[in-house]
Amino acid sequence: MIESGLTTSVSLAMLGLAGFGYHKYYKHLVLSKIDKAFDPGDPVLTLAAKGQQGRTAIEVEDQNQEEKW
Repeated sequence: MIESGLTTSVSLAMLGLAGFGYHKYYKHLVLSKIDKAFDPGDPVLTLAAKGQQGRTAIEVEDQNQEEKW
């Protein structure tokens, strides 16, 4: 009975540590991807900025409404 309890306790402890480790790894991975997405020099952001250059927000909104219809 003691052996079963000890085995269960150790198994749960290992499972908890593995879950905690995975959580920390996943959080680090996601945050690094988010940081990388907003780094300067992103070609998508550059193209979007060039496409909107010289236009007001109202003009962009009007064009978006026209494209929906």
